[in-house]
Amino acid sequence: MSAAVQDERVSFLLEILRRQKYAANTLFTLLDDNGDGVLTKEELAQGLLRLGTADLELTEEDIEKVVDALDMNKDGFINYQELFAFLDSSETFLSSARTNANVTLFSERQVLASDMQYASIGNENAITAVEGVANFRRVDGYPVYICSSTTSTSTADVLLNIGAGARRVLWINLREEPVLYLEGSPIVVRDAEHVESNVEHLFGILGGAPTEVESRLRGTLLERFNGSPADVYLNAETSRPFDLTPESLVTADVIFNQIASENSLSVEYHRVPFQMDSPPEESEFDRFIEIAKQMDTSGKDETVLVLQCQTGGDRSTFAAICACILYEAIRNDRYEDSVMEEIYKSGNDAPDLLRGEYHSVRSLMSYLGDGEKSKAQVDRLIDASESAVNIRREIFESVMRAEGEVETERPRSFWITRGIKLLQRYWYLIVFAAYCNAMVESGFSQSFRDWVQQFPGLKKLIVSLELR
Repeated sequence: MSAAVQDERVSFLLEILRRQKYAANTLFTLLDDNGDGVLTKEELAQGLLRLGTADLELTEEDIEKVVDALDMNKDGFINYQELFAFLDSSETFLSSARTNANVTLFSERQVLASDMQYASIGNENAITAVEGVANFRRVDGYPVYICSSTTSTSTADVLLNIGAGARRVLWINLREEPVLYLEGSPIVVRDAEHVESNVEHLFGILGGAPTEVESRLRGTLLERFNGSPADVYLNAETSRPFDLTPESLVTADVIFNQIASENSLSVEYHRVPFQMDSPPEESEFDRFIEIAKQMDTSGKDETVLVLQCQTGGDRSTFAAICACILYEAIRNDRYEDSVMEEIYKSGNDAPDLLRGEYHSVRSLMSYLGDGEKSKAQVDRLIDASESAVNIRREIFESVMRAEGEVETERPRSFWITRGIKLLQRYWYLIVFAAYCNAMVESGFSQSFRDWVQQFPGLKKLIVSLELR
């Protein structure tokens, strides 16, 4: 393995650790298997596997370089202070890894796979049955729609269904990995041995230039196959050859422009990558705001928003809640604090954690000043968008499984990891609500990223998140 490739792999391993946004003490506890207060190479290797790096086939040299990068006192181990210093570093610590033009987008050990293998995941609460589209639904009362990956045909069906001929549609693809269209169907890169799993090192490389990365992947594939057939996996067991030509292999914006032209539709395609397992970076929130604030807030729905991820689940629902927060802020909608009583009308005996009343969330509410109102707004919108995912319930169920209250085949560490990541998302929704309501009168003159940075206590709070 060349030194350049090795360094690239190590940068991605460090990025995987950094982007977890775990509380430092929680992440350290997860990694410190024997509880002796230091992380060995073996513990770090096992921990990285649990964090989703199995597809990378980690080598001993990979681990040694990661340890060397974190081990400030060079004793061969990583202590808590060293891990905390790394997690507390600036957002730009590894920004070059996300946009590195030398990242290998398609190698000899990788294959192409259909992105439509999740299209059969239905949703009984979808507003209508659009063939080949999973979890297609509208957030009731808001000009916000959600859907999974779509083919060119089902994209047109969705647009026609929501009346794109008579209104403007802002379509935001939230995928964190490169996606291309082959003969009108979305395809992605997968490792040959793990066709149904995402390629971890491709996560995060889109950065602020997703269309450029996808164009580069298209060029790489056209050069690699040079007009000859390429096997594309339709699922883990079945593949069939497709001819890769400049006409058959295109980027998504080409598909959307064709659909708009052929059907006289007003649609704008945007790419804003949101992390799959963690909340977006603050800069990603800002890119999202610039697009989403163009929604029609008059109630006439003349401009609507479509949010798309692979399954139409976690990421799209998270983004939909953000969009609804933004919508209410622009409209100056206000709800009484007593709305919380309505949200939990099932009874006063509901567990506090099911209400999202974690210690770190209460601390955040106190820190923000109007944090109670922000949390009440977020909780109401979570419930309005819950037909596919309810983030509070997902956190609570992760806690129950981690504590052994619910039987599960997965290890406790998995549920702690999942619960903390979901809690981070919940936490950021409350912060985002506070930001929108504070900055809307100035036309969002200050970015979310800059606004967060002026409150240093927020960063201290998020590195202390715990599931209690």
